[in-house]
This record gives sequence, structure tokens and C-alpha cells, in this order.
Amino acid sequence: MNQPVNSAVVTDSVDEATVADKIRKVFKENGLNPRVTEFDDASYDVDESGKKDFNAVSSERKIVVFGESGRFNRIGAYIVHVCLLTLFLGHFVALQTGFDADVRMIPGDVTDQIQLIEFDLDEKKKFNVQLPFSMICTDIQQKLIDPRGSIDVTNTLDWRTQMKVDDPTYGSTVADISMNKPFNYRGYRFFQAQTIPVGNARNIDLNLIPQSGGAPVSVTIPRMGSTTIADGTKIEYEEFLPDFTFNAEGKPDTRSGEYNNPVAILGVTPPGGERLRVFAFAGNMPENAPISAPKAGYKWKLVDYEKSPFAHVLSIKYDPFSGAFIAWYFGGFGLIGALAFVFFFSHKRAWALIDNRNGRTEIVLGGNTNRNHLGFADRFNKIVRDVEAVV
Repeated sequence: MNQPVNSAVVTDSVDEATVADKIRKVFKENGLNPRVTEFDDASYDVDESGKKDFNAVSSERKIVVFGESGRFNRIGAYIVHVCLLTLFLGHFVALQTGFDADVRMIPGDVTDQIQLIEFDLDEKKKFNVQLPFSMICTDIQQKLIDPRGSIDVTNTLDWRTQMKVDDPTYGSTVADISMNKPFNYRGYRFFQAQTIPVGNARNIDLNLIPQSGGAPVSVTIPRMGSTTIADGTKIEYEEFLPDFTFNAEGKPDTRSGEYNNPVAILGVTPPGGERLRVFAFAGNMPENAPISAPKAGYKWKLVDYEKSPFAHVLSIKYDPFSGAFIAWYFGGFGLIGALAFVFFFSHKRAWALIDNRNGRTEIVLGGNTNRNHLGFADRFNKIVRDVEAVV
């Protein structure tokens, strides 16, 4: 056989069918899918002078055992090119039809606009883009490694933003967005991007000491939330200042984003009374300080709070045709799989031609592969040895 690797085995057995079946089993044991084919081999006769007689044709029945594995590896190169085209075209469609933007999420804020991000050479520009729906931020949370530590990135396990989408066409949807849990809606993909690292509080724990005596009252209020205690006093959580001070205009402010002198600013409405502004400090304030004086019949104390940043910033990828998704997951990962399929697997083929001559059976073996020729040569030699052992 005119194959890169070949060999011949001669046996005294004259039963070609039995020999073919034994070779078929050897091929199968060596990882090849065998197939036995019989055919008539026609040839011209030879005259007395040793020349071919083109007027005389003789035919001889022969058997070929063929085995192969990895036949689809031949189309591996085409799969690689399809994946490359998918990768390039997917990103091209995403760039032509989509955009990148961001939006700031502050609990209680409602918006129907996002800021489109465009790059002009080395300049980053932002433009407001109208959305076909509105978003209201209902909660932000920062899960800390050490709850008593800072809200720095190094002390953070995860960021979580909860928002409600009000869509005139599709109704309301509540989304919960965290680091490894983006939110997809109508071609918009929302990711956690960054925070506004000014200290705030997701929940506050208050201790109210009645001026008229009696047991203290403990309450917990979520950010932008409210509660009503037993005597009918309504308490609203308005604002949180992490490092309380008065600014140049004499108004409450924070001198930094750190939790140096935290205070919760409350709106308190006693039964039948007017709404009052109350400051609940975490630290000890002088008894004669007007800002910490008892109000609405209670001495107010900030006992504890769950740390969280002032706001989260969500990054938005608008991709109406899912071009980037198709490019990465079908093109990118498909390309990795196709390259592995091409380089780590091969199409291996082997033939065994069985020819009965002069009362003996000659088996001519040949084989080839499209890659890893040295490895296939070792396997082919093993096949030859196995055939010699069984025939």
C-alpha cells in the first residue's frame, strides 16, 4: 500500500473471512471503527513474453478491512474559522448597535436617564440618554469582611443594589444586582461598577429614653424608611452623616467620608404635634448641647448602624442583538474548543488488504494520520504485532 506507514504479514490460513474478522477485532481493540468490504480486483493477463494482454481481463475476489477514528477532525480548520468570524462579527455588531453607560443609584432616587460614555481620542465624554422605562433604587448594601472596619474595597465581600423597574410596556420588575449577578432587561445589562465611598447607613438602631421615665424604647429603621412607636410617635430616617460638623453656613455637614462622628438625622412627628428634626448621635455629646437635647419627649441615641456607601454606580452595556454575548460564548469559547479539537485529536486511518496467493494469505497493512505522525506510527506498529499474533 502506498501509505506513510505500511507492513505485510503472511499466514498459512486460507480462510479469508476468518482472517478479516480477526483483523476487524484488532482494529476495534486499538480504538478504530472497523468496516469490512469485499470487491473484485480486475487486472490484465500477462502473455508468455511477460507483456500485458489487453484483450484478456481476469478478476479476483479480495477483502479490505478499513478502520478509522476522529474522522470529523478533518473539518476542525473550518470550525476554527467559523468561530473566528463569529468572534469578530459579534463584536462588530455590538459596537455598531450598542453603547456603554453608567447610572448612579441612591436609595429613594427615581431616574429614567443614564449617562452614555464615549471616548474621543484620550477624552472621556458623557451624555444623558433617555430610557424607555424608569428605575427607582430601593436598597444598596455592602457586605463587609469586618463589619466594624471601613467600607474600603479591601474590606468588602460584595456589593448589592436593589432597584425597581417601572416599564409602561412590560410592567414592574424588581432587580437584585451584585458583583457576580448582573441584570438583563430589554438589551440593557447592568453590572456593579463602583461606589461613592462616603459613609452612610443601610439600617440604624436607635435607643429612645423617655423624659418622663420608664423603659427605653429600641427601634430599627431602614434607610429612607420609617416606624411608629407605641405612643404614636412617627420616626422617619432622613439622612446619615458619618463625620458630623457644621459648615461655613452653620448647617449640618460631614467633614469626611469616614465614620468619625456619625449621626442619624430623623424626622419625628409626635401624636398631635408638628414634625421635628432630631439628631441621634453615636458618640457622647455634652448634656447642654442644644443639638442633642431631648425632643418629642425622648433622649435620642444612635446605638448601632449597618455601614454602606452613599451610592452605587452601575455600569450598563446596551447590546440589543446580544452581539457581545454571542461573540464571547459562541465565538470565544467555541474557538478554544475548536483549537483543542484540532491540535489534540487527529484523524487516524488504517487498511488491511487480504489477498490469497498460492495457498497462503498475504495481509498488506497501511495507515496514515493528519497529525502526530510519530504517535500514530507507534500505534500502527502495535496493530501489526496484534495482527501477527492472531493470524
